[in-house]
Amino acid sequence: MSFPLDRIELRPYSPDYLEQYRDIDVALDTFPYNGGLTTCEALYMGVPVVTLRGKSHGARFGASILTNADVCELIARNPMEYVKKAVQLGKRKELIAGYHAGLREHLLKSPLMDSRQYMHEVEKCYLEAWKAYCERPQRKRRRQFNLN
Repeated sequence: MSFPLDRIELRPYSPDYLEQYRDIDVALDTFPYNGGLTTCEALYMGVPVVTLRGKSHGARFGASILTNADVCELIARNPMEYVKKAVQLGKRKELIAGYHAGLREHLLKSPLMDSRQYMHEVEKCYLEAWKAYCERPQRKRRRQFNLN
């Protein structure tokens, strides 16, 4: 597999960096530590992000974002698949154009951007944790927090 290296460009920080996403065909997520905000910004600006699902929390963050953004097709399971997905996507101009045109709207409708549902789930987890704590015998609660 060969890829024209003249299509790869590295740029320094710029105050108008979000506008510069218009120049990007495909973003490649870093590994073993994935991007977070950078991945979300790229998706919001219509740029597909290829990520590698790793084994640790820091290496799975990109896959979690892409799963919740409902673009699982951009998640690779191993380094070779990561390269393959990136190269294949880079060669498909019509698919890249489709992502650029519709990814933001798709993202806005995805679970990643559903703040109400997210807060509902967080509240549910807090409530379950509180109930589990309250159901423990008081003796164990004191010991857990050193409240002699």
